[in-house]
Amino acid sequence: MDSIKTTPFFYPNQTDFSSKNISNNFDAESMIFLDENIHLFTKEWETNTVSHYLINQDLEENQPAQKLETFDTGFVVTDASFFENKLYLVGYTKQAKVYMMIFEKDENENLFFNKPLKKHFLGMAYNVGQVEGIAVNENGIYISCERFSIKIKKVPQSLYFVPFKDLE
Repeated sequence: MDSIKTTPFFYPNQTDFSSKNISNNFDAESMIFLDENIHLFTKEWETNTVSHYLINQDLEENQPAQKLETFDTGFVVTDASFFENKLYLVGYTKQAKVYMMIFEKDENENLFFNKPLKKHFLGMAYNVGQVEGIAVNENGIYISCERFSIKIKKVPQSLYFVPFKDLE
């Protein structure tokens, strides 16, 4: 287990640490590893935005996560993936609408949200499931969904594949 390393961090602007199911803005929901750093993306229930934080993977002491940018997605972000200079985010709204957004990385900085983006509506959670994961490679986009259940309908967990050509 010598390869496992802990990188402690905190959010400098978080002052309330009480448990608030679906009413907080500091869920460390998704991350990517890029340019020798951890890029953390938050699930922000109160504002339906996502904040992008940078964490230095080499520091072993508790460090403040550096907030780089925030974007108004209109949904809570549940996962992120990075491939060919693009950031892919997935998530859903409280009304069960499922979305994916694509951003281009700024060439000179660790920023994503100031480049042109695309927002794709992927369906309703009561048809596709509760979106929780995304992975992207040269073949296309893989999206995983957890089981979704409401009183009148149950949707099983599922895995979807979206070829890049279907996004054009």
